[in-house]
Order: sequence, then C-alpha cells, then structure tokens
Amino acid sequence: ACNYMYLENDYEQRGSSYWEFHPLKSGRRQLMNDSDGRMYPFYSVTQSVHTIRVGHHWKTNKELQIKDYFHPSVVWELPYSGRVRLTDIHRQQQFLIWLVAVRHRRRGVLTEAQSPADEVHVLKKIRWDYNLRMKVDSHLPVGERVRWFTEYQSEPPQVSEPDEAHLPEESTKAPHCNAAQSLIWYPRDPDRYQRILVPPKQIIVPWSQWVREMLGSKSRRRKPAETAEIRWSPYLVQ
Repeated sequence: ACNYMYLENDYEQRGSSYWEFHPLKSGRRQLMNDSDGRMYPFYSVTQSVHTIRVGHHWKTNKELQIKDYFHPSVVWELPYSGRVRLTDIHRQQQFLIWLVAVRHRRRGVLTEAQSPADEVHVLKKIRWDYNLRMKVDSHLPVGERVRWFTEYQSEPPQVSEPDEAHLPEESTKAPHCNAAQSLIWYPRDPDRYQRILVPPKQIIVPWSQWVREMLGSKSRRRKPAETAEIRWSPYLVQ
C-alpha cells in the first residue's frame, strides 16, 4: 500500500504537473492499495507468493521478492503553456507491505476473488520509501537529456511486528493506485487555470466533489467518459 506520494514534473519554473491520488490528498483515506489491479488486493502472484500444499513438508527457506517499476508518463513540452519544456522531476513515496499467510478452506490457488472462508494471518509489516530527483535539458537529443540524477532511501526498509491481526481495510479496497491517479497541471501564473491532463479511471466521490477537492471550490470541469465513480469494492480480505 502507498501512504504518501509527491510526484512533480517541473517546466522551466512556469508551472508543474503532479501525479496525485485524490483519496490521499483529500484525507479520505490514509492508505491506497498498490496492487497491479489484476490480482486484487495482492501486489502480484509470481515472485511474491509461495504456495504450500497440504501434506508433510521438511523445514526449508523460501525467498519472496517484490519489484517496483517507476515509469510514469511525462511529456517534454506543454504546447498549451507557451511550449514550456521539462526541466526537473521530483518523486517521494512511502509504502507499507504486509507479509501474510493465507489458509484456503477449499481447493484452489490465489485468485482475484478470495473465498470468504479463507483465513488471512498477518506475519510482518514492512515500511519503506523511495526518493528520486532528476534534472533534464529538453533541448538536447533524446538519449542525452538527463543532466543530473539521484535516487535514495531515507532509511533502510523497516521490518516490524504487525499492529493488528488483520490487514488494514484501506489497503485492500478499490481503487488501486493506477486507477485513482490523476495528472494535473498547476501553473504558477495566478491568472491561468489548472488543467487535468490525465483524469482518474475511478473515483470514490461524485465528480463535482472530486473537482472541488482537487482544484478548488470554484472549479468546474466536465466529467470524462473514462472516469467511473465507485461506491464499494468486492475485493476485500478479511
């Protein structure tokens, strides 16, 4: 789950576009499910899952892995704002991961919709963060534009005992991060308006309320056809 995100693309100090999660920005949720949306609510079912079949087993060690790939969409210049060019990228994110054991009450493998009879036991909680800064020169040829780059973690991943026996409900609910994210242009000129560059695919409040909470109380925007309001999610691990 993601509990904090700051992702800014700066364009020549004329303004910035931000990838944002409305549920976090509005304070309506403290966590966002960070699964890929296909194996809800889990992050993946390949290297991060190990299945133990019923029967006798020798004691052994199993290594599980979770990989995070950072590849957001970004444009080199903005034609509607005087063709200003990208100069900086700044990313800060914080994550929580839970190591869990799932006991299946019936035959089957880990699937998108879990059986209500399945038991989920939280074993460990892992907290980690990621920070990235990048400066680019958009006037140079593609492949040579990155002029300075750094990435770091403010501290090593922290592994601790879970605070509670069950997964936090917010970490398992829809929408997941990819569906809730939006890309919004915020000009520094107070006489110019914000622009929704990439609308969210799913929202948890009516569209008019989403616009007010993201862009201000006086903002009005037409709802995109690809944006759907969701009231509840069937993907919930008990």
